[in-house]
Parts: sequence; C-alpha cells; structure tokens
Amino acid sequence: MTVLPPEHRAPYLGPAGAWTRGTALASVALAGISAAGITAAWIGASGRTQMDDVVPFLVLGVVAFAAGGLAGAVWLGGGLRSIRAERVALRRRLLAMDLGRVEAVATADVRVIAPGMTKVHRPDCEYVRGKEVSEVPADAAVPECLVCAA
Repeated sequence: MTVLPPEHRAPYLGPAGAWTRGTALASVALAGISAAGITAAWIGASGRTQMDDVVPFLVLGVVAFAAGGLAGAVWLGGGLRSIRAERVALRRRLLAMDLGRVEAVATADVRVIAPGMTKVHRPDCEYVRGKEVSEVPADAAVPECLVCAA
C-alpha cells in the first residue's frame, strides 16, 4: 500500500484544504459504522424465515443506511463550509484592495476594448475596470457588451 507524502495530501486535508481532519475522520467513522451495521443486519436476517425474527435486523439496516447518508452529509457539509469560508476571505481581501474607479467619459460614443476581449465596452463598465484598454472607433463592427449597453 502506498501512502502519499504530506505535500500531496495537503490540498485535500488540513487547514489549507477543503476538509479538516476532524470532518474527514467523522465521515469515515460514520461510513464504517454504516457498513458494519448493514453487514450485521444482512448476516442476522439471512436464514430467518419468520417476519418477527427479521424485523429487528431490518430496523438495524435502516438505521445503518441512515448513518451512511449522514456520513455523506458530514463530508459535503465540511467541504461546503470551507468553500464558504474561502469565499468570505476572498471577498474581504477584495474589499480591502483599492481597485480604483474608472472615470465615466461624457460622450456616449467612446467604446474601449482590452486584449483578449471580444466585445466593446463603455469606459465605466465593470468588465474593463483595472485593465489596460484601447479606444475602438464608434463605427467598428465589434459586438457591444450587454451589461454596459443597457
């Protein structure tokens, strides 16, 4: 069995990854309990012919199946929680930056485009904010941005 070195596990587990070690251990433990419960229910119910004898094992199997669903919920919840935390941290970093504002040009004829763009924009459009742009003549056959044209 090959064990990955810590630098290969780092993107997935730990404080920098999507799941904390506790979340991963909790979901694996719940999945293990689920698998053990379903196996015990299967073995206990096999060979029994009376419904009264099978019902306790059926209940055990349903509870174990629910524990498996809970394991998945814990796993997904841990990932979503860390993604949400990263999104909040990114939003705070972006708000702390001074991105500056593009001054609106008085004439409506002026359109600009940045390298790699396929549509022309007004100088105050959010898509060209902070980019190096060049002016495009008003009669150029380039489609207009739907965000800033409205």
